[in-house]
Amino acid sequence: MFGPDGSGKTTISKALAAILKERGHRVSWSWMRGSHTFVSLLSRFLARFPAFHGLSNPYYGIAVPSSASRLWLLLEYLGFLPIYVLQYALPAWLDYTVVSDRFTADLVVWVALVTDDPTVPDSLLARHLMALMRRAGPLFFVTAGLGSLMARSGEAPMYLRRQLALYGKLGLNANIIDTTDETPGDSLNRILAIIDGGGC
Repeated sequence: MFGPDGSGKTTISKALAAILKERGHRVSWSWMRGSHTFVSLLSRFLARFPAFHGLSNPYYGIAVPSSASRLWLLLEYLGFLPIYVLQYALPAWLDYTVVSDRFTADLVVWVALVTDDPTVPDSLLARHLMALMRRAGPLFFVTAGLGSLMARSGEAPMYLRRQLALYGKLGLNANIIDTTDETPGDSLNRILAIIDGGGC
């Protein structure tokens, strides 16, 4: 599952993992976004310098110059690799069903937001991350109306609009789950119907 902040991914993905376990599957639930491993430490370090102060990365209070967007994407990619191996590739190899709250699409959007560079999704490395996404299994773009996203996430409307625009650029063929006017249970049932029906 991938999508903007406040769409309901965490609630729905955890409920899906629980149901799949009840059905007898070996299930691993995973979460990712960006600034993992050493990039998290680097972000904390950069937050000490006024030149990097900003709100593009609200978790660390930094903004990376757009001129460094490709370098930052490379660093995020290198930070992502151990997460990918340990939380996704290895469990799948061990015959676990991996239910993911966010995946590589969210990493690409994250880098574009942190660097304020909307061309990040067009880069070669971003296209490679999207290729990993397409091979991952059923994809669900979990979203909601702007008002719902604002109320649930507490994020500013401009930040959420930027997220939505970036997700729209990714070109992923995914099942769209709009949670605006439905309960998490309703969304979960729709997802289960798609999975049980062999949907994409």
